[in-house]
Amino acid sequence: MSIGSLENQYNQNDFTDNPESQVPFVIMLDASLSMAGVAIDEVNAGIRRLKEELIKDELTERRADIAVIVFNHGYDVVQDFGRLADFNPPRLAASGGTRLAPAINRALDMIEARKAAYRAAGLSYYRPVAMLVTDGRPEHDSPEDLVKVAARIKESENGRSLTFWAIGTERADMDALSRLCNLPPKMLAGTKFLELFQWLSASISRISHSAIGEDVELPSTSGWSRY
Repeated sequence: MSIGSLENQYNQNDFTDNPESQVPFVIMLDASLSMAGVAIDEVNAGIRRLKEELIKDELTERRADIAVIVFNHGYDVVQDFGRLADFNPPRLAASGGTRLAPAINRALDMIEARKAAYRAAGLSYYRPVAMLVTDGRPEHDSPEDLVKVAARIKESENGRSLTFWAIGTERADMDALSRLCNLPPKMLAGTKFLELFQWLSASISRISHSAIGEDVELPSTSGWSRY
């Protein structure tokens, strides 16, 4: 689907019952075969916990605008942007290899289209957040594709139009992740995916309670990260 068709789709969304400023965030989740077992079970539990935590706060529930992309050697948009009430946490299964660039490009395209939909509806919005979670090495990406997507991420970060968080497990290629974005990647401690998603919920809640453009102090990552 092209960016243009995404814009047309999102412009049809009805924001009239929710005039709150929006916090768009996209989660990109690795579901490659190496995630099979405890890891993918913890991711599934974490996604469910994310919704449970976000809907506890009325303002966050009205401002959080979530999308989820699952990837291995391909990708699938399993949750388009939308209200938390309509968010159905997916049940992920692990298979295939790891390819990052197409999923990231799709996430960035979706963010641009969603911003256009906000503007068309007269809504203000916070700086979009994209979070990439992977346990692998991008063996299915060409070096050229990785360089291009990294340049795209960094251009958005430098223009303060995107916050990009890269999270790798202990077996992930942290050097590859460090080349993707300006913020240093974080390494997950063990399989603490549940704690990661609790941190994400708390972070989105803090952002949603801040003023647009304000620098927000996010919760400590010590509960789930090695560094």
